[in-house]
Amino acid sequence: MPKLVDLDQKKAEIAHKALYAFAFEGYHKTSLGAIARMCGIGRTTIYEYFRDKDEIFSYALNHSFDLLQPDFREILQEPGLSSLQRITAILRAILTLFYEDKRALLVLVEHSLRLLRENREEAGRLRDRMRGLQDLLENLLREGMEAGELRPLEPAGQAQALTMLAESAILQFSMNPEVPLEEVIAGVENLLQGLRK
Repeated sequence: MPKLVDLDQKKAEIAHKALYAFAFEGYHKTSLGAIARMCGIGRTTIYEYFRDKDEIFSYALNHSFDLLQPDFREILQEPGLSSLQRITAILRAILTLFYEDKRALLVLVEHSLRLLRENREEAGRLRDRMRGLQDLLENLLREGMEAGELRPLEPAGQAQALTMLAESAILQFSMNPEVPLEEVIAGVENLLQGLRK
């Protein structure tokens, strides 16, 4: 009887291991054969899951964002949290996820920048994912203002600033492994307190 393989689980496993191969060898030097060896599969087996390295990388990037979705849903559904507490929890979840796997983070940052420079189709998807985060933050800011919790502000610009703050923290994590996560989160929380009415 043939062995049943969970397609999504196998793709996630290949993509995660590929990030380590990219981190050790560099994106351009990493071959599909090297990725296959890290995964314990044949090189041609990778083609059952991905067309090429770019697709593996794109999947890994999207998978990283997908890992945050359950956290976001839980935060948004948590009763009794204010808008500001929800924003803080979302930013904490993002920073923690990307902090915990710095080697993969470095590859994600490096190649996300490459995609954005080259204006490839994947770059558009990356921008859409970041825009989704910005829209979520903007909606929470509006809710906080309507509830009288937050001082009047321009929610779209503030949401963009918060997204940029998260992006710059993630970039710092990738460049300086000594940056302490809890100190960064405490700094973000202090900044967010300035939004209170």
